[in-house]
Amino acid sequence: MSAIPYPDISSDQGMAFADAPVASATAGASLAERIDPYWASVWATGSQAAWLSADQARRQVASGLGRLPQHLDVDEAPALEAILSQRNWAKRLNALAVLDSWRTVTGEQMAAITGDGDLASGKSDTMSCLFGAGVADAGIFTNGLFNTRDTARATLYRPSRSTAFAQDIEPHLTYPEWVGVTGGHGWESGSQFDRHNLLATELGLRVAELCEIGAVVGEKLSTWDLLAHTGAGFPAASGVKRAADATLIRTDGARVAVEITATSGPNFEGKVRRWAELLSNRRMADSGLVVMFVLAPQPDKKVRTGEMLTMVRKNIAAATRDFPGVPFDRVASRMFVANWQDWFPAPHRVDASFFALEAWRATGPAYDLWEKASVLDPFDTEFIPRDEAKALAAVNNLSSVRSVPHWLRTGKPRELWPAAVTALGYTGIPVPAPTEPDVHKGKALGAGAGSVGQAMPPLRLRAVLA
Repeated sequence: MSAIPYPDISSDQGMAFADAPVASATAGASLAERIDPYWASVWATGSQAAWLSADQARRQVASGLGRLPQHLDVDEAPALEAILSQRNWAKRLNALAVLDSWRTVTGEQMAAITGDGDLASGKSDTMSCLFGAGVADAGIFTNGLFNTRDTARATLYRPSRSTAFAQDIEPHLTYPEWVGVTGGHGWESGSQFDRHNLLATELGLRVAELCEIGAVVGEKLSTWDLLAHTGAGFPAASGVKRAADATLIRTDGARVAVEITATSGPNFEGKVRRWAELLSNRRMADSGLVVMFVLAPQPDKKVRTGEMLTMVRKNIAAATRDFPGVPFDRVASRMFVANWQDWFPAPHRVDASFFALEAWRATGPAYDLWEKASVLDPFDTEFIPRDEAKALAAVNNLSSVRSVPHWLRTGKPRELWPAAVTALGYTGIPVPAPTEPDVHKGKALGAGAGSVGQAMPPLRLRAVLA
């Protein structure tokens, strides 16, 4: 850790994405191919996209206000039938999980997370069916340009505010499939803040692609309850439900809660204070929790990044003075601030500091308070868990959650089928009894024989993700 001046972002343009060592790449949705949602000036008219649900589309078409693109013109009944078909079933489960966890994504981001390159086109059969059935909304960035050949690649998706998933899809899922889609916390369609969510998704993807990390999860699985209450062995959170924008889980089980911010006003100050108070009440050894604020002002707006950074630092310094923690576990050492433009100084380029997630924290002497440290380095940000097995369990369990980038699902998750069959009143996989038990000889149906082992539960009941 060293106390050095805050870097000048114009001094180095970093490494091209095309030259960076990437952990995994999906054809058509690689790091170098994806639209850059920060630098591409796609938010010229604000921070919200233009959205269309299937119900809205049908009403507008019936009123003569327009017509649907051919790839979205799918009636509800055939769309639902196609979704529930066992052909390419895993692809649709993967897409549903990404929508539920990350809230707002581009087709390219969804393709990168799932490994299904077809999703990057903006015209995939999977998303056409989810739109037609009323499960997903389709969106576009708004601008004054005519459509081009690549416009469809910028298609956005989010969970639709409807009951379609609960009524038409959820009843057809096995328990392991339901957990794989929702993380075991139910389907949600709220918290739709387009620019905010897209940047959180993109940052999570880039960490997964370029950094040594155990898992990354979206807002859905980044609630305070999971990070610092029931997920850390403490009583459930009460009051207002709060969540980080994403969570990065290190290979040792430490959790890095990510908060993306484009402003530094009173609301942000309150958020900083709430995080400082939370950290002061949770020892690092118990929760493994740190928080990182990432400044992401719109680059085409006249925002003075230096002034914003100064205000953010002021807020964090004040909060850590009011909630200092204890001498051996200082809150200041667990609250970081980073600038998007430092990590990604130009379109499709990355600075070397991103590979270790180097950021700033208020741990220096009063005359030189801000020090640079790595969020991922276990020496800079130490985590000695009180219960190592418990700390590592999250990485294993998330291997069965489909919203985690597919190449990170390498752990050994707990099998869920025993819970499913127990709930039905069985002690194991039901096996038909012999029709003539008095004369039956030999092994029971499904029992191992010779070199053939015991019959396994059906694939849809196993914690194996396609």
